[in-house]
Amino acid sequence: MSVFRRTAPLSGAAMTIQVDGRAVPAVQGDTVATAMLAAGYYAIGANVKSGRPAAPLCLIGICFGCQCSIDGAPMRRPVSCRSATASWLRRRAR
Repeated sequence: MSVFRRTAPLSGAAMTIQVDGRAVPAVQGDTVATAMLAAGYYAIGANVKSGRPAAPLCLIGICFGCQCSIDGAPMRRPVSCRSATASWLRRRAR
């Protein structure tokens, strides 16, 4: 169970994204990070230096705690907290 929960009624279309081969529910308008947090993920990316699991801190793209590979692209900006979800999206661990 995630400590994050949605506080507003869902207004977008429901969709599913793939995270490390698992289906994760999302809503149109979610970012990758918010969909993962709402689904119970605590670690979203990995620390670039240590490789240890990392989680978003700021959710505005400054802290890089949610940096991960999206659709095979190398880890770079925009990070998952600024990347919108799409039904074809696939995210994988570093």
